[in-house]
Amino acid sequence: MNITHLAYTVTLAALLGTSAIGQVVSDEEGTLTVYMRDSSGFVAAAEDTLEKFNAMYPNVEVEIRYNSANNGGWGEYANKFLNQVAAGDGADVIEVAIEGFETIAARGILADLGPLMDSNAELQTLSADIAPGLLNAMRSPTSGELNFLPLEWNNSVVYYNMDHFDAAGLDYPQNGWTWDEFLETAQALTKRDGDTTSQYGYRIPGHNFLLSAWFLTNGTEKLTPDWTESNVTDPAFGESLAFLHALIHEHGVSPTYEDGHGRDQFIAGQASMFSCGHWCLPPMRDQGMRVGVVMPPVPNAGDPLATVAGIGGIGVLKDSPNRDLALTWVQLFAGGDFQKTIAEDFGAIPASRTWANSAEYLAYPENAEVFYLSADHVTPVVSPANFAQVSDIFMRNMSAYMTGSANLEDTISEMDSELTRAMRRVR
Repeated sequence: MNITHLAYTVTLAALLGTSAIGQVVSDEEGTLTVYMRDSSGFVAAAEDTLEKFNAMYPNVEVEIRYNSANNGGWGEYANKFLNQVAAGDGADVIEVAIEGFETIAARGILADLGPLMDSNAELQTLSADIAPGLLNAMRSPTSGELNFLPLEWNNSVVYYNMDHFDAAGLDYPQNGWTWDEFLETAQALTKRDGDTTSQYGYRIPGHNFLLSAWFLTNGTEKLTPDWTESNVTDPAFGESLAFLHALIHEHGVSPTYEDGHGRDQFIAGQASMFSCGHWCLPPMRDQGMRVGVVMPPVPNAGDPLATVAGIGGIGVLKDSPNRDLALTWVQLFAGGDFQKTIAEDFGAIPASRTWANSAEYLAYPENAEVFYLSADHVTPVVSPANFAQVSDIFMRNMSAYMTGSANLEDTISEMDSELTRAMRRVR
């Protein structure tokens, strides 16, 4: 084995919390319960982790409770877990996406991983390979505690069809481009024949997560930073709404507003740009599309790498009687093998800087490095304990405004009224 390969092996072993030479087998006895999603990639990772864990602790019985987040969303997934906790049948380890974080964290039942990592060399090694911005995004906005360790994540970037840009004689966009530059680009890419538009410059997403980037780049969002009160009366929020509305109704560079992210229209060549996360890439890569990515445009002199983030994380119950075993599970599950799987599946961004910057992961699309480059500039998608309700209020009023059923003033007034009532109830 050459020195380079040996160093790489040791690095991956450190990320896994294992030895490159062998495992230490413990005679400790006990039980460990893990609550996690039932998607195929996570089940495979759990089975792999179970094999490693059993090799280290052959006398510890592990129960993995798989639950779906597809029926009822992350709120229902979190509530099922909380019902088990209330019944005295909780778990030691919990895995959940950010939409369910605060529903669980607000109950005060999760351990603060910060102090625990300070005394755990393996977790320190693991966290050192994660951008600080992602770790901070795992902190509860109400308690400030680091309740979860990030596993994988997605942000919102702007995808662009390089062939369309070449045909229009346009330079490819650069991070830090302004709203004015974005509009000029979208106008140059839009193709019309009389009243018929065959190619739109941009397709506005009808998607809560992806729309968030348009507000965050303008320094605003639908709720206050602590996710407790409505923030839609902020003038910057209305400014973002008006800009998006004008793309359709004034400038004609985006088609009629509808739900979804618009990947199908983009792949079909009907739109030259659209917003999405890394999960939109696999079919484009499979078809060999010439695609580039760039950070969302900013109004004026905003942060050129600012965007929204959705993150999956894993945490430990504060009152777990098996905390050391739980931390070992976390370190094994979140480590190198799972990060490698995330990179290879291509549907998300690995939390690991090492895997997110691997040559294979950066091979597609053009400027793929911007995905992880934004890790220290992201803001978590607004995810209070009543996430589903907040999302519904926003999207319903957004749709009414974007389709011409309500004006800007009435939209903001109604959204503010509904959000205020909703946040008062959850408090």
